[in-house]
Amino acid sequence: KTWKDLLDPKWKDKVVMANPLKSGSAYAQVYGIYKLYGWDGLKQLLNNVKILDSSSLVYKGTAEGEFPLAITMEYAAHRYVAGGAQDVRVIYPADGVIAAPEGAAVIAGCKHPQEAKALVDYLLSQPVVDGIFQKYFRRPARPDAVAVAGMPTLQNITLLQSYDPAEANALQKQLLGWWKKQVLQKP
Repeated sequence: KTWKDLLDPKWKDKVVMANPLKSGSAYAQVYGIYKLYGWDGLKQLLNNVKILDSSSLVYKGTAEGEFPLAITMEYAAHRYVAGGAQDVRVIYPADGVIAAPEGAAVIAGCKHPQEAKALVDYLLSQPVVDGIFQKYFRRPARPDAVAVAGMPTLQNITLLQSYDPAEANALQKQLLGWWKKQVLQKP
């Protein structure tokens, strides 16, 4: 029910996640655990998880029953739920879901600022946002997006309040350096 639950030794080798050295979403997960439980929490997590080289191996292997529990992206897991997989469900940790933002922007001084603005406006328009959410289960920034069956609204999920993209970026080298060193020292 919580991230802290995954730190319990009873989960050793039963939880999989992608390699944060190769996956941005896995790095966001590592940063989130660090924000919640510090270096000790990361060490406990690392002692329990199997690290896979690809994000897709994480959710595919779990959906196929190879692994009992996975740390993965909501949209990837929800595809199996929406597809009718009876043995797959998405758990939203009560101590905070890691919501890493994605974005689109117009670069100041670009050659075609009006066209760039039109593209961003199109990407953020209600029909496009709803279509992407409904088809690919990628959560939009728009709070008025049409709900997707089987997915809770953002208002019904506890978001990790301490997730700071600027800090995550600033700490990335340090956290990943530590992670790599720990992995290499694992028996």
